[in-house]
Amino acid sequence: MARADLMRKVLDVLDDLDRAIAAAPGAADPTALLAGVTMIRDCLFQVLASEGVQAIQTVGQRFDPATAEAIAVETTMDAGKDNLVLAEATKGYVLGGSLLRPARVKVARHASPATGGGGGRSAGARP
Repeated sequence: MARADLMRKVLDVLDDLDRAIAAAPGAADPTALLAGVTMIRDCLFQVLASEGVQAIQTVGQRFDPATAEAIAVETTMDAGKDNLVLAEATKGYVLGGSLLRPARVKVARHASPATGGGGGRSAGARP
């Protein structure tokens, strides 16, 4: 029964998306369309939150391999930013304390002036 209730909530959000798609070709104002899609996204997030799903906050935090996967590394000369998450490619989520999906993030890696700081690595890079 709980699963059916969740699916009904998701179907309501799907209906909203269908209405937005149907209205898009005639939309004179793309800003209004964006506002509508943003509202639908917020509704979906509320459905997920009502089921206990929470987003993991990573940007500006120290990289935690238990909740995030480093997909890119950016060299920094600032030692204070070493191992700091700079950006998210995809958000991570937990459900009741259990990891649903790790965040995919870009991590800062300190490079001393002696070792140089030639750009960054990506695609499977380890911080």
